[in-house]
Amino acid sequence: MKKTIFSIIMGLLYFTINGQTDIRPGVIINNQGDTLVGKLDYQGDISNAKFIHFINQSVDSTFLPYQINSYKFDDGKYYISKTAIYNNDTVKIFAECLVKGKKDLYFTRSLAGFYYLISRTDSIILELPYKKDYITKNDVVYEFENKAFIGYLKAYFGDCPELAPKIESLYSPNRKNLISLTKEYHDITCGEGNCTVFEKKKNPLRFSFEPFLAYYIKSDVLGDFSAAYGFNLIFWIPNSSENMSIRTGIIRPLNDVNTTQIPLQFEYVLPYKRVSPKFDIGVNSVWIKDMNNNTGTGLTFLIGTGLYFRPSKVVSISIDLNSDIFAFYPDFLFIDSKNVFATLYLKAGINITIDEY
Repeated sequence: MKKTIFSIIMGLLYFTINGQTDIRPGVIINNQGDTLVGKLDYQGDISNAKFIHFINQSVDSTFLPYQINSYKFDDGKYYISKTAIYNNDTVKIFAECLVKGKKDLYFTRSLAGFYYLISRTDSIILELPYKKDYITKNDVVYEFENKAFIGYLKAYFGDCPELAPKIESLYSPNRKNLISLTKEYHDITCGEGNCTVFEKKKNPLRFSFEPFLAYYIKSDVLGDFSAAYGFNLIFWIPNSSENMSIRTGIIRPLNDVNTTQIPLQFEYVLPYKRVSPKFDIGVNSVWIKDMNNNTGTGLTFLIGTGLYFRPSKVVSISIDLNSDIFAFYPDFLFIDSKNVFATLYLKAGINITIDEY
């Protein structure tokens, strides 16, 4: 049973990931400076830095950095072929251009993290280094921030000393403060309107409310073939990832078992427009009271997959297949944790988006 449940979930995940596409209107600029209008396959920050698939009536090709000069989505995201020095490595990438002018600002993301970069030469861009370091002194661990990026920025904007106090006051580099700083530099040194900001404006948070019904196919706590109800609160953070969200909520059974579940999950939604596959991973906090009024708490490791059906931008239908693949119930002597492994349940709900970015 355990292997069957795991195979179902991983099989659905494999099926949903393969063939992922998010076609958006845009252009490419070839190395001769010609602009070709068509459609681009948006794959997220990490993949967009490595390659881009372009389609129009005469071209259907995937391009690597330096095979074309640049490409741009109509919504504002603009990527340029650059040689980037970051994370102790030198690689050729499509760097996302946030600000272009007398001084440029770039962004890229890898599996190791995200990076803001500035121009070193016309073709080479350099990471603004920032990290937290830890030292141990007298058996006490101290945290301090390596703010080397401040020195880089002072040198980069060295012909504009008016910016020095603002640079020194920066706590850490982020999109908002770096774009503001670069734009202010152009306003001071070149006059207003002499730089282009390509950053797509987004609300800092998008919020969804999702009431649902659940059907437990297998559950040693609630009983097989039992029903439950609840709701999810979903917090989307577009400035970190357009496709990632954090979800929590509450689940209550419709039978006489007195239990409450509060999941906390990370959810990744593949960028389809009408039908969007998704994958969830997280933990599930459980409060249980048995018939003898024995009470306690438990924790499970939760994975799942599912689909969003989107008839509109505000309302969508959510269907999930979830499983608790590991359980720990230290307070419940009357529950064998091993038996809770591989709880399997289906959920169906209505997702209502409060703020669309």
